[in-house]
Amino acid sequence: MARTQRPTRSITANIDGETVTIRVFDTDPEYASRIEVDAGEKWLFGIDAEGVPSPLTTTAAAELHSAVDPPVWVLDLLADHAGVHVDELGAV
Repeated sequence: MARTQRPTRSITANIDGETVTIRVFDTDPEYASRIEVDAGEKWLFGIDAEGVPSPLTTTAAAELHSAVDPPVWVLDLLADHAGVHVDELGAV
């Protein structure tokens, strides 16, 4: 995904006094879409054709690996505001 790409949809919400921005990119060569969550810490997910999110990058950890699971509040944001139900996470 090119850094200059514009999101297909951008959602801004106030959650517990914090401003949260969710950007959805529907054009990606590797995934059905990508979703960026920015709430102080940033998370980027690749969403496959079945709607399963895979964490790609985060500012919450120095290195993203299988032991780094997104916090529940990030998964709740995906479900509540981006329409992605998270029953399982894809591989890192």
